[in-house]
Formats: sequence, structure tokens, C-alpha cells
Amino acid sequence: MKADKQEQNKQALTLIHKLYNELIKRPDADTSCQYLLMSLKTSHDKLEKGQVSPEDELLDLHKSLLSYIFIDSISLFPKEKEALQAIKDATKPRSFWRNIGVPRMTN
Repeated sequence: MKADKQEQNKQALTLIHKLYNELIKRPDADTSCQYLLMSLKTSHDKLEKGQVSPEDELLDLHKSLLSYIFIDSISLFPKEKEALQAIKDATKPRSFWRNIGVPRMTN
């Protein structure tokens, strides 16, 4: 079980790095996605410098990505939808948003 969680963390971190490196190059990375980019950049930089554990950083990243911003980002970046969804799935339990008082997301 613990090995599965470590593998999920590793996959999520790989996706964070990949997504950040791809999004930062895009000319259409306008103000509507700046919050996502800032969050990813912060995570990316902390992890590159080894300042935080992967588990702590994934939790922090999730706290900063409020559901409506995350969903907006998915619609803004259809090509990255799979990566965004994988980060979301790999880094939080299903009850995470309820625990912090965010309304349930609808499709």
C-alpha cells in the first residue's frame, strides 16, 4: 500500500515538472492561467532545490489549487487535461475538497 502511494507521488511530481515546463513556454499562457502557473512554479522550484518532501509539496499544491481554478485550467488547456487530471487524482483523497469546505465539483 505504501509503495503504491510512493509511486503515485513520483508520478504526480513527474507530471508537475512536465506540465510546468510545457505551460511556461506557451504564448497563450495569459492571466487566466497565471494562478496555476504560479502554483506549479512554486512546487517545481521547491522540489528542484529539495526544500520540501514530495508528500508535503503535493499537499500544499492541492491546497492552493481551488477546485474552480483547477477545472478552469483543464478547460483552458485541453491538451494537458490528462496530466492535470492525473495530478489531481494522484495527490488527494476523494474527500479532500469536502474536508476543506469546497463544494463538490460537477462536470
